[in-house]
Formats: sequence, structure tokens, C-alpha cells
Amino acid sequence: MDRFRRIALTALATALPLVAGVGPASAQDAPAPAPAAAIAPSHRQAVLDLLQTLHMDRVLQASIATMMEATLKQSPQLEPYRPELQAFFSKYFAWSALQDQFVSLYAASFTEPEVRALTAFYRSPVGQKSAELVPQLMQAGAAIGQRQAQAHLPELEKMIMDKAGQQQPPTPTPPR
Repeated sequence: MDRFRRIALTALATALPLVAGVGPASAQDAPAPAPAAAIAPSHRQAVLDLLQTLHMDRVLQASIATMMEATLKQSPQLEPYRPELQAFFSKYFAWSALQDQFVSLYAASFTEPEVRALTAFYRSPVGQKSAELVPQLMQAGAAIGQRQAQAHLPELEKMIMDKAGQQQPPTPTPPR
């Protein structure tokens, strides 16, 4: 049972930042979602319009597919569990499962006039281009950061060894 728990936790740890469309971040850094009852109906509708304009349902579907491939590439031992992983993420990370939470998050982050201004921007040609490219740009940016960290990993290992007073360097882990 412990083995299966580790497999599930590995999949989640790898996948969640990708599904969210961001790199690793702390939940405490995110704004607190607004309680659903505290959102005015017009504000809620404005947020729904914005999220529809952003094609959030398609973004989440694409994120799940990207996350699956990244998870399986990083943890090939999970490949036999691909159908279960897909079923899990399709169930719990589908737009229908997350819509209300996204509405609360955006309503807590932006006033209704701000949401309407964002919607107007994202309905423009440059806004649509931005909405289409941001997930790819974020993914490419994460890859830049990963390459940068990997390129300088020996320096970090040396700094840690020096601090710890060790003579032998730790065995480097191969890049993923």
C-alpha cells in the first residue's frame, strides 16, 4: 500500500504546478478566494464571461494533457497507471470541477470593473493572442528556469558541501 501511496504522491507533486499553469508556488502566496455567497451576481457573471473569453475549459484540458506527459516523462514508473491518472485528473481538474473556485479566486483578485476591463482586452485581437500564448510562454519560461538551475547545480552542491564541511560531493542526480 505504501508503494501505491508514493506513486500517487509523486504524480500529484509533479502534476499540480503544471495543471495550475504555474511553477512551484506556495498556497499561502495565492489570494484567498472570495466566499461564493459574498460575490455579487453581476460580479460573478463578469468573471464567468472573462473565464469563457480566456477559454479556461480548453486551457485546463490542455494542461491536463501536458501534465500527463510531463509526469510520465519525469516518473516513467507511473506509465502502467496512465489510465488511472487520466481518470483522476479528468475528474478532479476538469473545468466543471474547478469553475466555482476560479470564479471565487478571480472575484477576490479583481473588482467587477477590473474584470470587465480584462474581458474587453482579452476579446481584442492582441488579447486573444495573449490568452493563447501565455500557457506556452509560461511553460517555456519554466524550461528556461530549469535549464538555468541545472547548469549551475554543481555550484549549489559545492556551496552546500562547503557549508556542511563535507569532503566528498554528493552523487549528482541525472537531469530529468
